[in-house]
Amino acid sequence: MSTQGKSSVAAMNMLGYDALALGEGDLSKLGLELLLQRAQEAKFAILSANAILSETGELLFPPYIIKEIQGYRIAVIGLTGPITTPQVIVRDPLESVRKIVAELQDRVEIIILLSHAGLNVNHKIAVELPQIDLVISGGGQGTTPAPLLTADGRMTLHADSPSPGHAGRRIGVGNWTFDPQGRALEHTWRQVALGPEIANDPQLLAWAKNKSP
Repeated sequence: MSTQGKSSVAAMNMLGYDALALGEGDLSKLGLELLLQRAQEAKFAILSANAILSETGELLFPPYIIKEIQGYRIAVIGLTGPITTPQVIVRDPLESVRKIVAELQDRVEIIILLSHAGLNVNHKIAVELPQIDLVISGGGQGTTPAPLLTADGRMTLHADSPSPGHAGRRIGVGNWTFDPQGRALEHTWRQVALGPEIANDPQLLAWAKNKSP
């Protein structure tokens, strides 16, 4: 798994990831030592507002990043799904993110949550914390053919789907337009099947062939 983890980080570096929410599978499959090695190789932020080192009580990774894009201050928060290992304890996701949102709400215009806590939990977070503008959901067994909306129109998008189309066969493409106060005015969201009609990126293709056995 360590070689696979190293390759995955390298691919995400090439794709220009901004942030990744720590998943429970990262902890269970890599273990803490290898996970920290992979984190050193990452050129993107690995985030978790609720994964705690059992020995010290400190957060394993930063809970969020703030990026300024086209004049907007955008916070990206990460949450980890439920798991406990001898070295890491994962705390309640809702209460963990509630504290972070209270800290951020006067500092940024837009808050995005990347959460691996599962669709039902993530949508509950969206409903209970209206300060969050968008939830990108992962983990768990829930699926949805379309984004879930709160009563005020905020969206939860679930990225995982245990059905044909997973494992890089499709990507989700979303575009959001915000007003100066950070309120979403409009959005588009679509799934794109990566069929043969879509040309390979030459740089990524060369890299993938070099990694093949």
